[in-house]
Amino acid sequence: MRENISSFGGDPDNVTIFGQSGGGAKVMTLMAMEEAKGLFHKAIVMSGSLLSSNTAEDASSVTAGLYSELGIREGDLEALQAAPARAIVRYVEKVTDPPLTPDGLTASLKCGPVIDGRILRGNSWADGAPESAGHIPMMIGTDLHETVGFAGFVPRDLEIPTADDLEFARRLVLYAIVSNVKVEELVPLIAEYRRAMPLLPQTELLLRITTDIGFWNSAVRQDRTGRGPGLRV
Repeated sequence: MRENISSFGGDPDNVTIFGQSGGGAKVMTLMAMEEAKGLFHKAIVMSGSLLSSNTAEDASSVTAGLYSELGIREGDLEALQAAPARAIVRYVEKVTDPPLTPDGLTASLKCGPVIDGRILRGNSWADGAPESAGHIPMMIGTDLHETVGFAGFVPRDLEIPTADDLEFARRLVLYAIVSNVKVEELVPLIAEYRRAMPLLPQTELLLRITTDIGFWNSAVRQDRTGRGPGLRV
């Protein structure tokens, strides 16, 4: 962008990058990369506040599992490139969207940016705003119904939640992109949403709650983390 933006009437010294959902997470990752310094000057993140990244150990384990799943010798890149795309997608779906763990917790996403100590040297925002993000004005926010885009991944036999808050919570965890949230902890939260928005249909309530848990909550945490000397969040 910096090298070509002038051809479109832009200013190479005033580049703004904007990303929504996965694109927003990419903006967050770029802000944590020293090598990206100077390539852009402002940033906008919508529904993509990625606060942490996978460790090299976790990523290596996922990769080893992929080689095993495909029956390929580990490190054989040519064989990996020749593997059927559908088989790779099936494996990614399996490790990205696992079922609930026995203690009622959801597992984290397994595919994404990796802290390799070279390109990405640490968690993007988990332990505070990265130094490379200093002096870059940034806007953050979320879509009101972000999780409606994930409706296609919901099992077909998963009906719209009922008025039973415990059953609502169980289905909510299965639908939301959340980590380390117990079903029982969500029951009083659902009751609060019902009191605050009594006229919302069940489907709308589902979208509001899952969006807030999976995306708005991360945006709020990013805002709190990003407040510090030299940061303009």
